[in-house]
Amino acid sequence: MKYAVIDIGTNSCRLYLADVNGDKQESILKDLQTTRLGEGITRTHHLESAPVERTLAAVESFVRAAREAGVKDENLFLYATAVVREAENRDAFCRAVLTRTGQRLTVLPGEAEGKIAYVGAADGKDDCAVLDIGGGSTEMIVRDGETLRALSLKIGCVRLKELFPSADGRVNTQPVRDYVLSEFVPVYGQVLPLKNAKKLIGVSGTPTTFASLVQGKKEYDASAVQDFVLSLSALEEELSKLAQMTAQERERYTGAFAPRADIIVYGGCLLAELMRFYGFSSVTASDRDSLEGFLTCALKAPFAE
Repeated sequence: MKYAVIDIGTNSCRLYLADVNGDKQESILKDLQTTRLGEGITRTHHLESAPVERTLAAVESFVRAAREAGVKDENLFLYATAVVREAENRDAFCRAVLTRTGQRLTVLPGEAEGKIAYVGAADGKDDCAVLDIGGGSTEMIVRDGETLRALSLKIGCVRLKELFPSADGRVNTQPVRDYVLSEFVPVYGQVLPLKNAKKLIGVSGTPTTFASLVQGKKEYDASAVQDFVLSLSALEEELSKLAQMTAQERERYTGAFAPRADIIVYGGCLLAELMRFYGFSSVTASDRDSLEGFLTCALKAPFAE
């Protein structure tokens, strides 16, 4: 049976179409549109009209694509993460999604956001930590016995870009690194049993983009990303190269990843400092992430809207 999941994030909207047979998901399609719904929210705490319209248009197109692919409405799920969760006008946005698509939007709590990332990337494993760097929040998740423990903090690529803007695109990474290290990175270990984790798995755009770029790939290739082991040294080398480029140079260099060109350095700083602080010499990239995790969890028990 066909199912579809639409993820509304701070930086982008994503569509996942899958054929589900029992516990097995077979991916049919993944698509992404960069809509920057979180643009300006650090300053205003509101979802602004232009980003909202871009996002609603993307969601409408994804819903239409799912229906055209044969997905029934009862098998179509929409969820939103940090940017909608924190917005003062979240209810108005949820109503707009319902009006434009006829589908209800589930706004995930931070802990649930983390857990679906773990289920998608590492279900069945008990010796790893999963890191999900988003535009507006970053989740770390580990298994503690039979329990998944997750911590979501209000830090992400888009927020960091707004806090440390650059006139020409070149980024002085040291202030960014100092900020995430002093304000956020140690908190994960204070709450989570990270000592249990022998391996770090990275989901979302930051680790998958770096995994692609260090392989010389300028277009997304899921087979090349899945299970690619990105060393901290390779990450730092690529990060240094990207940080020294102007915005235009970085867009040309990153190819199909150009929509992330203005935020990739900020995500890289956060990833590198987390790895260094917790002693991870590498991160394993995963194409499977919260989309698969949400569908797995939703089929077992519906999420509260």
